[in-house]
Amino acid sequence: QRVPKFCPSFFNIQTDNNSDYIQPYLSSVSRWIYLVFFTSHIPITVLLDIQAILPRNYFPTFALELLNKHKSINHDDLMAQPPLWLQSLIWCELLFQLPFFFVAIKVLLLKREIAFASFFRIYAAHVSTTLVPILAHFVCAPNFPSNKIRCILFLIYAPYFIIPISLLFAFPPSVGHPSFPTSTKKEE
Repeated sequence: QRVPKFCPSFFNIQTDNNSDYIQPYLSSVSRWIYLVFFTSHIPITVLLDIQAILPRNYFPTFALELLNKHKSINHDDLMAQPPLWLQSLIWCELLFQLPFFFVAIKVLLLKREIAFASFFRIYAAHVSTTLVPILAHFVCAPNFPSNKIRCILFLIYAPYFIIPISLLFAFPPSVGHPSFPTSTKKEE
């Protein structure tokens, strides 16, 4: 199935019979993984992560209980007493990443990821670098009750590093770059 190429402004989609065409770039499996990632990240951000920066009365009881259960079972000291550096990262998540999730879902559903590749790369580079200090804390901090707890926390947070890193490398450098063509003329 061929997908019409659209103009650089994502929300101003234009097509005509003489336009170039772009094939969907990601495989169905990759697209599904990224869709699940972005879709699941919305409630995680809204209900759990931003509890570290906003007053408790902004959240439903079930969300408060869920985060409390996570903190007690998994000994997540970062969410129990969020340091300022983590709070600043969560503000970035709320202000920049959360809106991006909705756009990314739309782009993936429309199979127009090639034209949006640069934005996926920017997102992926940002998110993967924000996870480095978080994962380093779980590896190096001395205050964990056991190495098992340390590993569990690392494994809970690791997908939020691994999936963005895979997205960073999902497109070759020339894809989505304005100075390189992203499609070829339809052969006559």
